[in-house]
Amino acid sequence: MEEGMTPIQEKRAQLLAAGVIMMDPASVYVDSQVTVGEGTVLLPGTILRGDTHVGAHCEIGPNTMLTDCTVEDHVHINTAQCEQSEIRARCEIGPYTHIRPHCVVGEGSKIGAFVQLKNCNLGAGTKMAHLTYVGDADVGERVNFGCGTVTCNYDGNAKYRTVIGDDCFLSPWAAGPTPPRAPRSRPTPRRTAWSSAGRGRRRSPAGPPATGQRRKRHKGDLRLNATDRDFGKEV
Repeated sequence: MEEGMTPIQEKRAQLLAAGVIMMDPASVYVDSQVTVGEGTVLLPGTILRGDTHVGAHCEIGPNTMLTDCTVEDHVHINTAQCEQSEIRARCEIGPYTHIRPHCVVGEGSKIGAFVQLKNCNLGAGTKMAHLTYVGDADVGERVNFGCGTVTCNYDGNAKYRTVIGDDCFLSPWAAGPTPPRAPRSRPTPRRTAWSSAGRGRRRSPAGPPATGQRRKRHKGDLRLNATDRDFGKEV
């Protein structure tokens, strides 16, 4: 360590000497054990903590915190928080994204604004541009999540794993799928399945694409749009 330099300043100097680019070094905070590849840009407000490893030619920030994460080459992360997760090459993350622990984001995926991931595996090329929650899920390749999509994995008693196949499209404001009560049951949107707007998917048959149906109940002057509560019924 050079005389008069703090550990944080010394780490910045090491990274700059190794080919890392910082627009404003004084605004970047990097723990001593963190590694960053050559050609990566660390923008103001970037915080890299713990056992974090960032590949080459990435752009991290502004206002991004990575904790115990592995980020491969050519990844852009803008205004996000990520913990204990792996982000594969050529992904685009943010802005305003939260990747919670135990996630793997597949190569070339796009995780956009106001998206939260938790304990999930995403296949390559999967996209969720905005306003989406995916938790406790295994998602295939090239899946497209529309705005407002939520994986529902808790039935009030236990949590279950949601499984979504390759090349599926879940359109805006879709919810599901989740097994209702049987832990061994795994309702799964199959390959090339579509879910339409405002629908809660319960189970997808092996044949053509299916969507959930809503029922309208009339009780006097009170009108309620209620989703079918028979979770075991095929739609």
